[in-house]
Parts: sequence; C-alpha cells; structure tokens
Amino acid sequence: MQNFCIAVSKLFFRGKPYSPCPTVRNYDFFRYPGCRKSVLLLLLLTVSVHAQEDDKPLPWIVKLNVPQLIDMTNFPVVQLSLERKINSEWSVIAEGGVQCYDDRIKPDTVFYSPRGFKVNVELRAYLLKIINPERFHKEGGLFVGIQPFYRYNQFSEEVSYFKEEADTAPKDSLTERIEYNDSFGARRKVFGVNLTVGHQRYFWKRFVMEPSLAVGYAYRKVTNINRSYDPIKDNSTFNHDLSQMEYRATSESNGSTFNFTINFRIGYSF
Repeated sequence: MQNFCIAVSKLFFRGKPYSPCPTVRNYDFFRYPGCRKSVLLLLLLTVSVHAQEDDKPLPWIVKLNVPQLIDMTNFPVVQLSLERKINSEWSVIAEGGVQCYDDRIKPDTVFYSPRGFKVNVELRAYLLKIINPERFHKEGGLFVGIQPFYRYNQFSEEVSYFKEEADTAPKDSLTERIEYNDSFGARRKVFGVNLTVGHQRYFWKRFVMEPSLAVGYAYRKVTNINRSYDPIKDNSTFNHDLSQMEYRATSESNGSTFNFTINFRIGYSF
C-alpha cells in the first residue's frame, strides 16, 4: 500500500509537498496528504468504472407472453421468448411455447391426446432510435418487426348436429329431426408471417413491459380422422361462435386466413 501511495502521488501530485505514506499499522494513515489524495483518486476511479458498467445496455431479455396462457381462439401455451439486442436500434427474437392444458370439453371418445406448440422468430427495429437516436436514447421504445410463425396442435372434438335433410323436409313429412353426436380427431398446422408493432418499456432498471399487436397472413392445414359431421351440409346445435370453432377443427377450413394476435410480455434483462 505504501509503494502504491508513493507511485500515485509522484504521478499526479508533482510539485506539491509530499509526506510519505505510513504503514497500514499506523492509525494516522489518513493524516498524510499524499495518502489521502491517492485513496480518494482510487475511490473515484472505482465509482466511475462501476457507473459505466451500470449504464452499459444489457443485450439479453427473457420474456413471458401472458395472454398466451389463456388463448382460447387457438390453444393455451406457456410461451417464453429471448431477445438479443444487436444494438440500440435492432434486435432478433426467438419465441416458443408448449400447450399447458386443454380448454376443450373432453369427448367420450379420444382419438388424439391434446398436445401442441407455437414457435416464431422476429427481426425488430426500434423506429424512434433510428429516426432520432440523440433524442430517443433510452432503451426500448416504439418498435416494428417481421415475424414468421408456426403453430401445431392435435386434439379430439365432439359435435352435436342435425342432418340437412331433416331441416329441409316439408312440415308434413315423416322425416324426424334426429340429433347426432360425432367424435373425431383433428391435427391442425398453421404457418404464416406477421407485422408486429408495440412499445417496450423498462422499469426498475432491468424489468421490461411490452404490449404489442401482430397482424398478418396465415395458412391453415387441418386433417381429421373418423369424422361423419359435415360442416357444409349439417347444422351444429351450438351457437354461431362455437360452431365457428368447430369449423376450424375440420379439414373444410383449410386455406389462407387472416391472423391477429394481442401480446403482452413481461421480462427481465441481463
């Protein structure tokens, strides 16, 4: 310690009276001007380095997508994402989740056990930082992104319906209005690309809150086994909204469709 004090004092305090540092055992250590100034300089350097480390942007963020836990339109998943900040203006994100429970009523006959997953990747741009980086210098902010995605799930479905001929028969006809029940299996694959827009906000230095919307194109491919119900000809006993969900479980729903997703992620940066 004494040699350090002498070296630092000679370097930074030339031309000033210098009193040699005592040994550590001397209780009057800070009585000497050279030692006081040397220790003060060391403390200032330490605080400066620590402050620079705290101000340095953290490149990684792990996030949980909360609405996906109760996604009744598709299927609920525990969905986590990992964002890597390339710089303050651009980032790349990988996100995935697996089905955590089945919100459907379990049919009498099970063809497929409920199972599914969702994955997507995203290239994101923080617009305000690109437009005016000097003004919008804080981490996060308004963003837009391109997000290819893929979803897969399988399940068993049960439908109650009436045959078309019973509905169209004349009133004086002997044709009975019989209610049928049909259980079948379904495997559904959906892929496409979204345009995302949202806002990322930091709080308590490391925690992140991120509401966003995703809109885009999707292609749906459904395969069924052991199905008698025909959504085109037969009439479901459920209301319109539920019958639409049944329709999306059938192969007749295959083809291009519009995709819309509401997201709210909470995360931690490191």
